[in-house]
Amino acid sequence: MKHIESAHLHYYRNEAHYEFAGEFRGLLNRFPSAGTLLSTLIPEFDGIYAREGELVDRMRKSDVTEQLAETDRLIDRYVTGIRENVAAGMRHFDPVVVEAATSLNNRLKAFGKIERKAFEEESAAVKLLIEEFQSPEYAHKVDIVGIAPWVTKLAETESVFNALFDLRNAELADRPDGQTKEVRQELDTVYHRMTDRIDAAATLDESGVYSEFIRQLNGYITYFNEHTHQHAKKDVKNANTDAIPVQQATGAAITPIPVVYLEGKELTFAADFNLTYKNNVKPGTATLIIHGKGAYRGRKEVTFNIVES
Repeated sequence: MKHIESAHLHYYRNEAHYEFAGEFRGLLNRFPSAGTLLSTLIPEFDGIYAREGELVDRMRKSDVTEQLAETDRLIDRYVTGIRENVAAGMRHFDPVVVEAATSLNNRLKAFGKIERKAFEEESAAVKLLIEEFQSPEYAHKVDIVGIAPWVTKLAETESVFNALFDLRNAELADRPDGQTKEVRQELDTVYHRMTDRIDAAATLDESGVYSEFIRQLNGYITYFNEHTHQHAKKDVKNANTDAIPVQQATGAAITPIPVVYLEGKELTFAADFNLTYKNNVKPGTATLIIHGKGAYRGRKEVTFNIVES
């Protein structure tokens, strides 16, 4: 007897999660044997499913969530830019720059990977980073390394982020049945109880009464697993980039950030892709490698020229 496959529910985002739950519920209506077996759990499932529908509908009608995500991507970009410029400063020919960059780098290490933190934790870390880098202890080092404009942009964007975050929280407070994540987790718990019961019954049943239900459910699971995770990501190998200007050698690593487009959309550095470099110190042909991130996957190599200064 074939069992129900594992659904990667934690990868199903908002509408996809709600849509999958709807497909599952529709199968219960079409297969009376499964519906009867789960009759005591269906009312609980339906109640949570209805609450998730309300939350998804409200998210569709609000652009605050999208604005918040875009601002968060900008913050990630600026933090990454600060980190990469500090790293370049540590390879500078001027020992004064190296010393200042090393001090800033040691402080950055204490914050860990800010970009991977949850919204509130990230915001607190960014606020503290800004306060420290604008303090008398670090401000002159920030100027020496040349990242003062980055810190200023980070502070401006963090202020916008905080305003949007407060606005989103106000919207969430008006939602009658709690946060979307909490409702999703409730629905997932009931779903697993239901599928465990069907699997157990199918194991004992020799007539195959649940076989077609399981076959069709597994078809949905395969589709959603593939289209909401890696297989749904767009490959950056198909991306286009603006020509990278000729760079002058400085004795340190040259790390230009290209403008990357995919299907008419400009991708955001640190949010949609990361970069690595090869042969990017001495004059000659250097290579940067674009690595897909988040909703993007794959890699693409782009060359640029470095000349004597």
